[in-house]
Amino acid sequence: MRPTAIVLLAAFACLATEGREAAPVSVHEWGVLVYGEDDEAGMVLGQSSPDPEPAAVRAPVVYFHGPAFSGTFTVTLPGGDLTTTYPTPDTTECNFAQWRVEGSWSREREAAGDDALLDHPDFGADWSAVESMMLSTGTGGSSRYLFYECTLSPDMLEPSNWLAPVQYDGEEILLPPLLSIPEAPDPELLVFTLGGDGPLMWRGDGSQLAEAGLSGLDWQPYSRTDVVRTLMDWDNGSLAPDEIDVMWDTWEPWTLRREDPEGYVIFTELWPQKVAGISRISLQTDGGQPVEYSRFFLGALVVYGELPVRRVSPDEGEDLR
Repeated sequence: MRPTAIVLLAAFACLATEGREAAPVSVHEWGVLVYGEDDEAGMVLGQSSPDPEPAAVRAPVVYFHGPAFSGTFTVTLPGGDLTTTYPTPDTTECNFAQWRVEGSWSREREAAGDDALLDHPDFGADWSAVESMMLSTGTGGSSRYLFYECTLSPDMLEPSNWLAPVQYDGEEILLPPLLSIPEAPDPELLVFTLGGDGPLMWRGDGSQLAEAGLSGLDWQPYSRTDVVRTLMDWDNGSLAPDEIDVMWDTWEPWTLRREDPEGYVIFTELWPQKVAGISRISLQTDGGQPVEYSRFFLGALVVYGELPVRRVSPDEGEDLR
């Protein structure tokens, strides 16, 4: 019996080891697609653009969690061009960037790494405050995150890709690009504007906005707690709470900076099908560890004056889906 017991113990030990080795590396990413009449031309973060873009993907920030690993991380853009990357990739083209990375839970910080992106005058968010792995790159960089920004090609902005029909009174009402998909034709929204006593906010859905218009919404005083709680509801736990916090730390000043009382910022969750059409990310680990991806993007529509909404026939609405 003793040899059998030894064999069983060895088998259990092997299974336990395999279980540890099979622990996934978790890749977490957040970002925002800004569309509309932004009064800041070019990028909000990173390099400014000499020509205002109709839309830009701003501040996708990538964190890594799980067991230590080494491997290759790749960002590919199906329909756009990179404008900024950090740290410097090992390989980069207009629509492709690749980093050789080693991830560990070392608490060491190298001066060249964490604070290089914190010089932008309008933002003080410390992306390195997130409890994530320290990354060392093949180009000598050291950071707790990877970062890129990109534009979208005009083809990605065709109405059939972005306009969102919602059901209302038996007809279709066509909202501007609120970045929904047919499976969720009535997107949940966060809307922000400036009131006489300070910033205001509203949470609701597309059909409510279509019915009331921006001027008819039941505005409430701005509450950071309510915004972060809403983002966590939308994200449904795929990102860590400190990642959601630093995400809103980044976007809160931009959202509330409106000087025009008729200016509005409308946020909604960007659904996975849309995110995949903007950028694709991939981590290939040298040790063959499995990889899990959690991507949470927002769409931000900037408008001035009343929201343009037009009625269309149900047939036309179906075509736009």
